[in-house]
Amino acid sequence: MSSKFEPFLALEASAGSGKTFALSVRFVALVLMGAKINEILALTFTNKATSEMKERVFKTFLEFDMLENGEDKAECKELMKMLDKSKDELMALREKYKEDFLRSKLNIYTFDSFFSQIIRSFALNLGFMSDFEIIQSQDSYKNFISKLNKEELNTLAYYIIQTKSKSDFLKNLESLYEKSCEIKTIKNVHFPSKTSLEESLNKFITYAKTLSTDKNYQKNFNFENIEDFFTKPIICNLEKKYFEKIIDSEFLQKRAEFLQKVKEYFIQMENYRINILAKLLAHFKEARNEDNIKQNALTFSDIALKCYELISDEANKDLIYFRLDGYISHLLIDEFQDTNVLQYQILKPIIAELVSGEGVKKNRSFFYVGDKKQSIYSFRGGKKELFDKLLKDFPQIKLEHLDTNYRSKKLIVDYVNEVFKDKFFDSFNRSSFTLQKSVKEGGYVEILQNQIASKSTLYQASGKEVLKIIQKLLEKGIKLSEICILVWINKDATLMKEFLEENGIKAYTQSSVTLMDCISVRVLFEYAKACVFKDEFSLYFVNSILEKDLTYTELDLNRSVGEILKYLVHILQLDLSDINLIAYLEYASTFDNFIDFLFYPCELKSLQAQDDGVSIMTVHKSKGLEFENLIVLDRLSKGSNEAQTLMFEYDLEQGWEVKYRHSVRKYLEDENYNSFLMKREKLQAEDEVNCLYVALTRAKNSLFIIKNDESFKTFKSYFKDYEEKQIGILENKVQHQEKSLKNLEQIEEFEQFQKVNLQEVKIKSQLFSKQIHFGLALHEFLQYFDFNTKNNYEFCKQMIYKKYRFFLDDESFKDLFKRLTMLLENENFNKLLSQKTLLKEQIITYNGEQKQLDMLALSDDEAIIIDYKTGLNLNEHKKQVLLYKEAIEKILAKTSTKAFLVYVLKDKVEIIKI
Repeated sequence: MSSKFEPFLALEASAGSGKTFALSVRFVALVLMGAKINEILALTFTNKATSEMKERVFKTFLEFDMLENGEDKAECKELMKMLDKSKDELMALREKYKEDFLRSKLNIYTFDSFFSQIIRSFALNLGFMSDFEIIQSQDSYKNFISKLNKEELNTLAYYIIQTKSKSDFLKNLESLYEKSCEIKTIKNVHFPSKTSLEESLNKFITYAKTLSTDKNYQKNFNFENIEDFFTKPIICNLEKKYFEKIIDSEFLQKRAEFLQKVKEYFIQMENYRINILAKLLAHFKEARNEDNIKQNALTFSDIALKCYELISDEANKDLIYFRLDGYISHLLIDEFQDTNVLQYQILKPIIAELVSGEGVKKNRSFFYVGDKKQSIYSFRGGKKELFDKLLKDFPQIKLEHLDTNYRSKKLIVDYVNEVFKDKFFDSFNRSSFTLQKSVKEGGYVEILQNQIASKSTLYQASGKEVLKIIQKLLEKGIKLSEICILVWINKDATLMKEFLEENGIKAYTQSSVTLMDCISVRVLFEYAKACVFKDEFSLYFVNSILEKDLTYTELDLNRSVGEILKYLVHILQLDLSDINLIAYLEYASTFDNFIDFLFYPCELKSLQAQDDGVSIMTVHKSKGLEFENLIVLDRLSKGSNEAQTLMFEYDLEQGWEVKYRHSVRKYLEDENYNSFLMKREKLQAEDEVNCLYVALTRAKNSLFIIKNDESFKTFKSYFKDYEEKQIGILENKVQHQEKSLKNLEQIEEFEQFQKVNLQEVKIKSQLFSKQIHFGLALHEFLQYFDFNTKNNYEFCKQMIYKKYRFFLDDESFKDLFKRLTMLLENENFNKLLSQKTLLKEQIITYNGEQKQLDMLALSDDEAIIIDYKTGLNLNEHKKQVLLYKEAIEKILAKTSTKAFLVYVLKDKVEIIKI
């Protein structure tokens, strides 16, 4: 490996500093260094992140040599620095490895997807068939209940009462199962006798009651139950004046003896409850496993657990890691701060092999990137401490920081630096916050306070301030779709949405938009329905939305649901980077029968914003996103109180810790229990700061913070200490005008032209023909090709390859790119385009009909129409182009209007003037 390339690297990347950039550049660097592409593995958490990463790696590899604003791109500079190579040397390396790169599958997966591949390889070892189904959830509760004895059923009833509902407790049990919670049990533990506790209480009261006749003192002994007694000053507050004459060594000793008895009682109760819970959990695991094997189905949580089960078995462990060691030479992990303990335990042996320099292969590497300040998923098991633990366990890993913010403007970055510089600390209580720099000047920050009028609610007070801000932004030329409001819980989002809509502002929440309400998903569903049932209404809906003239498509219903839908996506030319569409395709893949899929209602919610109103979402949902203009609200609702009887925390040194919660215990001077509570409160406080950091770092151009009225005391304000102020100037939005056409006299008539998608080919019986896809591929290449600079040929080529690789074989691609090269090098074709303004894929409306042109080349006095064809049918094609010519002559009234058919044939380019 080159001396400039760090083989073992941890990258701590603050918000907006380019994590995806760093990871994709490193992936490309490995390829240029000669790493086998199938031995590079990248892992992240979501399908959206996976898609973005693949696209970024692909684009970086093919386009790093292009100029950006007259300079080398940042990717090129970083690769030159990382590999100690010149630009020409990098380009030569790319040529050397390009064919292998383009033909290889990029191993970029979610953790879930990677673990499922491992399980499929070893499914028989676990009692499953390798074709097991991945399901959303598994209901094992009936099987679980059937396994309980009388004592366990009684305990289950107790827990259900304590957690208010059966479903809550069972969800908690499932959560423990999913987190692979290993509960340590204690032998010979029994349910403690409450009689002994009551005797100790009566003995202490009999003694203490006689010590004073003071009325206030005697009130200590008026209580309904033991919990009530522990709220009395005699237990929790000896500072009262009437205790001065009472407190002596004997009183303190007897009080301490009583508290010790109570402490012992609750420790016994804790051990008993933990033991029973361990048994319940064991039964739940057994029931879940039985149901999974019976159905040959696993949830993603099951898959991770089964992976851990495999590697925990010494008989399988060596074989599994030997196989993985044989094909993973380079590992890259994104968002490492969100890694949970189970994922870490599965991956740690692989990481150990990579950084040891031993194993099946040499010259290997390991890279992970994340930001502990953005760790906000501890409730899902994420442990930010694992980021530093890896550095401690493997000192050969070097740590670097990214401290430049490419997202937010300077004044926002400076404000975030000021707010959080004293909020983050390492394990030695030293400040661990890295001040960020910004590359973008300007920005606007405003912190203001709502005013709660009489008979007004908190959300109404905040809503009024939001309305003022929205009005201010609209006056600056900013659209509603460029504004986002962040709240803290879903309930707040719903309240704010209703308030804005009542005041005439269109708004939506993530939870208010169903997946089926997303236009791409609805179009796909309606077209599928139209094709299967010959539904005219559905077909009309699709054609109305897409402004096309599609016909019914014959579908092979023997194919999988996913395959059918992906084919329809291609026909409809929908954007496969749309995360809602990805989510819908994943949901569809859980069905075996296409007809069942069409009839079964999809109740999933949208995963991303629509573009026709103010977006409102929770801070947790905003992670990884960015917004032009951001409004962050203070708390509008009181958070839910923790009421779980048992509390769980995972300690990296001690493993799982479980404590029995009771209001009395905080008065018992139990160091172990109090230490646990303090640690828990500290983690919760850190999570709160992390959430605030995530919230404020989503803003790009402007940031507004609305804090609660200082008179409001019902619950704590997140922004109590934030000073009201305005920083910077809120600027008018720069309106980007479309490129004007020089000397176009009749511009008002030319407004009939509008930008549309790629020219549609009517598809009937020849739907699966290579001919159709060949023609589509050629048209799409020419639509995106830059005829002025001609510098994006490789990008267009790879884009077409990616999109049509399932429909065209290698020979077809070879023929396609040969034809395109002939066309682009054709002297007569280039003369037609020379010194012209080029408009591609334009619709014209003429005589009540819409026509679409492949290319319109314009000069001051001339219009040239170009229509591409890949097969000869001159008479039919001539009629079509003559109509185009007639329309352009009437609309533009140029001195000269010419039309050409450009036949891009197998062995020649033939240009025919019409």
